[in-house]
Amino acid sequence: MPTSSHDRNVSRRSVCKAALALGAAASISAPAQAAAEEAAEFEEVGAEASAESSAEAGRWLRGEYHTHTILSKDATNPYMAVANNLAAAFRDTAALERIDAGYEDAHIDALTDETEFDYLIFAEHLRRSLDGVESSGNDQWDTPFYQAVQKQYDFVRDLQASGSYADKTIAFACEWDMPDMDHGAVLFHTAGSDELPVEKIHEFEWKFAHASGDNANDGDDPTAMYENNGATELATWGERLGDSDVEHSYEGVRWMLENFPDGFVLINHPSRHGTSGAGAVTIEKLRRLNDIAPDLVFGMEGMPGNQMSWSGGRGELPETFNGCDAMIAKTGGVWDALLSEGRRFWNFTNADFHFKTSGTSYASGYWPSEFSCQHTYVVDTGSPVDDLVRALRSGNSFSTYGNLIDALDFTASSEGSSATMGQTLEAVEGSPVTITIRFHVPAMNNYQTIGGTDTGLGAHNAPEVDHIDLIMGTVTGKVDEGAYASTANADAKIVKTFHAADFGEPDTDGCYTLTYEVEAEPGTTRYFRVRGTSVAAVDENGDPMQDVDPSTGKGGVERFDYINDYNYANLCFYANPVYVTAVEDTLLPQLRNELSAAIEKGEGYAADGYTSASFAALARALEHGRGVLEREGATREELATAKQAIDEAITGLVPVSTGDGGAGGSGSTDGAGSTGGTGGSDGSGTGAGLDSDNAGADSGNDGSPLPQTGDTGLAAVVGTGLLGAAAVTLGWGSLKQSRSDEA
Repeated sequence: MPTSSHDRNVSRRSVCKAALALGAAASISAPAQAAAEEAAEFEEVGAEASAESSAEAGRWLRGEYHTHTILSKDATNPYMAVANNLAAAFRDTAALERIDAGYEDAHIDALTDETEFDYLIFAEHLRRSLDGVESSGNDQWDTPFYQAVQKQYDFVRDLQASGSYADKTIAFACEWDMPDMDHGAVLFHTAGSDELPVEKIHEFEWKFAHASGDNANDGDDPTAMYENNGATELATWGERLGDSDVEHSYEGVRWMLENFPDGFVLINHPSRHGTSGAGAVTIEKLRRLNDIAPDLVFGMEGMPGNQMSWSGGRGELPETFNGCDAMIAKTGGVWDALLSEGRRFWNFTNADFHFKTSGTSYASGYWPSEFSCQHTYVVDTGSPVDDLVRALRSGNSFSTYGNLIDALDFTASSEGSSATMGQTLEAVEGSPVTITIRFHVPAMNNYQTIGGTDTGLGAHNAPEVDHIDLIMGTVTGKVDEGAYASTANADAKIVKTFHAADFGEPDTDGCYTLTYEVEAEPGTTRYFRVRGTSVAAVDENGDPMQDVDPSTGKGGVERFDYINDYNYANLCFYANPVYVTAVEDTLLPQLRNELSAAIEKGEGYAADGYTSASFAALARALEHGRGVLEREGATREELATAKQAIDEAITGLVPVSTGDGGAGGSGSTDGAGSTGGTGGSDGSGTGAGLDSDNAGADSGNDGSPLPQTGDTGLAAVVGTGLLGAAAVTLGWGSLKQSRSDEA
């Protein structure tokens, strides 16, 4: 029986990673979460997805949602059995040793670091499939997907029931050849259910799977593969929709929205067919898909798998930049244009594993957990697949190549409230906002040479971050449909590059912390996203350089070595964005009103009832308060301090004793700062306060009025009150102390 990696998981997780997990749980307060849910900018563009972010304690999990096994017709190497992919993803040591001994092409001995997965979602092709989970029989891929995936599901669930990988989350999707697009990972999932909905998968496959040509045997999912050429399916579900009309892609997403709103349709390697023409995934198509189902189509594979397969760029893309799709790598490009509309649309990475090498002719990619990793913050409710899908939809995740970093705490904070990836911070207009990037660089990754070639490309197994870019863009709202093909709405730019020399020394947890200060600009919502790289070279815009095939002119294992070394010498990570919305300062007018009331109260005291010194102090406090109140740019602290001074001066008023002279004279509290006059010893002073009704009243031997002591507390709503939550009442002294503590 394969051994569980649960115990090793606990020991290998660094102290820093545990600290970051706790930080993510506490990074957004409940009031801030409520504000994020209510943010008007996102009501029609996926606010529901953002609202799923939670302040509950969760945990960071590693995994991916797009990998293949021998069920897929282009992953037919005998070591691609389902069991072997599970062993790699979850690091079953005994099984890995057996694979290494039995299959030279597998090169599975590279799995030496401590990055085994916590979750895995298979996404076999929605095409003719193998009717089994390992190479056997006649090795014919002539079975409908819906039948093959049932065998895969049964095999995995039996393994888990026997105790293998019982602590892992494993789910079953498909990779759909989307009509007039590229591929999409489709998860047929119903909340609260662990059953495989085979008949609904059957329906989707019949309607939307690739079946081109006039001959029943044409296509990757030929009609002839179904019993009686699909007579029953035709009578039940109608004609097949083929693969040439993009409207069929939209129709398939609508079908998913109706039948599986708790699943997802995520776009794989979007630029693989270029930027125009048949099959190209354009920004217009992405916008329309997201319009139809923002909580289903909520992201794309901007960091594609298949990284050892070159076609102009890594991962079979025409061009890549640090291994990434241009859609995410180009600042101000497709991803930024989507984010600038307020769409909650995230970046992901996957292995897209088909095989590692095949003889000396072909190389494809890396095993699950070997090179690509999606780090996802999951809040456990007892329903693992539900929890995982919610976590992916929330955006609280980051993607890595080559284990460049293994922990990240990326937040925006202001005045005691904070938000992390996928969430929205509401900050008072004009207030300072701190962007914090706290990360951990592990000691090693899985690099090792394949054939021993000295490529000179500088690959090694100790990750090093060369620099980190902080990118900022403005959310301006959805564009008109006439502009759906354009990225002109994006204004994203790199606002700060942190070089390795800027990182400083790691803290006691081994983490580096970088900060950037920005002001909450009135009337704006902005987003911040982060990427890091192991490469110093950048283009004129500060973006990664285009990848160049290092294996040109090379062959055999030498070629594999050049590709592998290049990949490990050119690593990166990307984080999903955090949003900052500037909101009106509701505390400022409250403080102005409170200061005005304090001034009015202070002006009601008569000078002749109090000692000259104490009344002079009140007069000075009132004069200062009036000046602050009249100044439009007065800050909250200035207003609160002025009010506190008046309150304290009122409290400090000292009544004249019996027989003592009053402050007397013609003194006033109009800001002159003097009491005037000369009070008589019999209490008959001639001075008068501002209130003529109290002039000289009861200032003699009949007794003086007692001072009117007021509430010296600020009684102000602070911090979370600005985020749409219940008011929190604090004294100004407490608020100042809190700020001092924060500083």
